[in-house]
This record gives sequence, C-alpha cells and structure tokens, in this order.
Amino acid sequence: MNEQLDKYIKELNDQMQYLYGQINVVDKELLKTTITSLEYAVYNLKKVKESLLKNKK
Repeated sequence: MNEQLDKYIKELNDQMQYLYGQINVVDKELLKTTITSLEYAVYNLKKVKESLLKNKK
C-alpha cells in the first residue's frame, strides 16, 4: 500500500513539474488552479500514508 502511495505522490509531483514548465503556454489561471489541486492531492496522499504508517504500529 505504501509503495502504491509513493508511486501516486511521485506521479503527481512529476505532473506538477511538467505543468510549471507549461505556465507561459496556456491559460495561466486554469493552470494555477490545476496545480493547486495537484498540490492538495499530494498533501492528502502524504497524510494518508502517515496515517497508515501510524496505524501499522
């Protein structure tokens, strides 16, 4: 389960990095909203992972 969460976190971070590079190409407001959503997704997945690790103990 943790490996899967790590994979999702990495994929979302990779997507964010790609989108940062596209900022001047597309609608900036839409892109900022998308990036913010991805940041929340990464944050929430990290919290889920922390919770799972605590519950394992």
